[in-house]
Amino acid sequence: MHWPSQREGFRAMPQQSTAPPTIVFPMGGKGERMGAIEVPNKALVELPGARKTLLEYSRLTWDVDVERLVLLMPQEADESFAETKDFVSSLDLRCDVRYSPDPSAKCGRTKALAAAIENGSIPGDRFFIVHNPDDVVINYPGSFAADVVRRHRENAAKGCAATVVTTDSTVHTFTGFRIDGERVTRIEHNPVCDTKAHVGITVFEPELAGEIVKASRDESSSDFEKDAFEKLAAESRLGYFLLPVACWIAVNTPKDLSLFEKRFRGGA
Repeated sequence: MHWPSQREGFRAMPQQSTAPPTIVFPMGGKGERMGAIEVPNKALVELPGARKTLLEYSRLTWDVDVERLVLLMPQEADESFAETKDFVSSLDLRCDVRYSPDPSAKCGRTKALAAAIENGSIPGDRFFIVHNPDDVVINYPGSFAADVVRRHRENAAKGCAATVVTTDSTVHTFTGFRIDGERVTRIEHNPVCDTKAHVGITVFEPELAGEIVKASRDESSSDFEKDAFEKLAAESRLGYFLLPVACWIAVNTPKDLSLFEKRFRGGA
C-alpha cells in the first residue's frame, strides 16, 4: 500500500507535545489461541498472581500522568461489545475511558486506529501510545512509562515521528541445530536471536494522526506496523526504546499465563 512520504505531509522536525499522552489499547481480536475463556474479551483475562486483568495490568504500566484511555473495540453490532463495555466499567482504570468501535469486521489496526482519530477519541494535540494489552511489561527495574516517555521526547527532538519499544533479543521456542557439513554438531534449546523484536508498544507524535487516516483509506491497509514502520525507517524518522527481553511476555496462550505467574514479583 502507499504510505504518505515526508514530502506529502511529514514535517522534518516534529513539534513536541507537552500534554499528557493518550493510551490506546487495541481490543478487537478474538484471542482464539487463549482457548475457552469466561470473559467477553481476551484483554479481560485475569493474570494469575497479579489478580488484575490484562487491561488493568497494562494500564498500571503507564504510571505517568494519563488523562484518557482509548479502547479499540469490535463493531457495536458484535455481541461482545456491550459485554466488554459493562465489564470495563466495573474496573478502576483511573482516568477517562473512551470506546472506539471498529468501522468494519476484521478491518485491521490501521483502520481501527484511524476510526478512533476521526471520531475524536484520540485527541490531535498530544502524542499517543498504542499498546497491545497482551504484551505485558514485567519486573522492569524502575518506571517503564517515565523511561519510554523520556526516550520518545529525545527521539522527537531529533526528528523522529514515532518510537517503537523493542527487546534487546528474542528467544525462539524451538530446538536449534548447528550444522557442519552433513552432520548436526550442536543443539541449542530455545535459541536467542539478536534481531530486535517489536513488543507491541509504539509512541506516535500527533502529526502522524492525519497520515494514519490517509493510509487507512487505501483498501490494502491492514496493520500500522506494516503500513508505517518501513516508510518511517527509510526516512530515518523511527526511533526506538530498548526493553530487556526478561521484562516482556506476550500473553497469547494458557501457557503464557503460567509463565507470567512464575515470573511475577508483585508489581507492574
